[in-house]
Amino acid sequence: MTRCANALCNAKWNRGCALCSVPPCCREIPDPGSVDCIDLVVNPTMGLTIVDDCEALGIHNIFIQPGAGSPELIDAARGKGMGVHEGRD
Repeated sequence: MTRCANALCNAKWNRGCALCSVPPCCREIPDPGSVDCIDLVVNPTMGLTIVDDCEALGIHNIFIQPGAGSPELIDAARGKGMGVHEGRD
């Protein structure tokens, strides 16, 4: 996990959020039905693949951290009916 992603996870954990680290491929999530939201802290190109994986798994919300989004990624997620949330935390 990158330093930025680690700091983000620690901050969310300290606020009482339930977290799990996503495997390199979202399709490896053991129980995708228990996932409410994916928090993207990756480059936008990787994010496009994750958007496709989330759609296949029925994950309907994506939170995009600064630097992880692009117009193409946001359009792709919204085009799949996903809730798109942008920001820092």
